[in-house]
Amino acid sequence: MQTDPVIELSTLFHIGPFILLDVREPAAFDADHPTGAVRVPI
Repeated sequence: MQTDPVIELSTLFHIGPFILLDVREPAAFDADHPTGAVRVPI
């Protein structure tokens, strides 16, 4: 088991696309969010 907290950029290409889950309030999310982010209510 690897315990190194550093993730090498080259390893990210092998696991597929990411979806950013954003838990901010709707107004804050609508005002500014990264492309591809999905608002998730908690």
